[in-house]
Amino acid sequence: MPKIRYNNIDNVSTDKTLKEFKQWREQRRNKVKDYSYTVPKHPPELDYLHANRDDTSITWIGHSTFFIQYYGLNIVTDPVWAEKWDFNEGSVPPAFRFRIFHRWMSF
Repeated sequence: MPKIRYNNIDNVSTDKTLKEFKQWREQRRNKVKDYSYTVPKHPPELDYLHANRDDTSITWIGHSTFFIQYYGLNIVTDPVWAEKWDFNEGSVPPAFRFRIFHRWMSF
């Protein structure tokens, strides 16, 4: 069976040497991150989200986790409920606690 490799859809080559990988990694490590911008925080309207069955809504919970409501369907993307990660200085706690959220979901 032939080995299938990942290919970018924009035809960017993924064939890199170990030297090129080490250079990329070193560049990433030396990059100065800008933490001056803070994403505005608004407390979630929990009563609205709990009762919502008709409106389409997207609620950012944190990191890459979103709560999407679409025609009565509740969808959670990439759920991360951790308060803080050791390796991420800029992390913020989730918008609301899992135990509050869990009551609405039907798994």
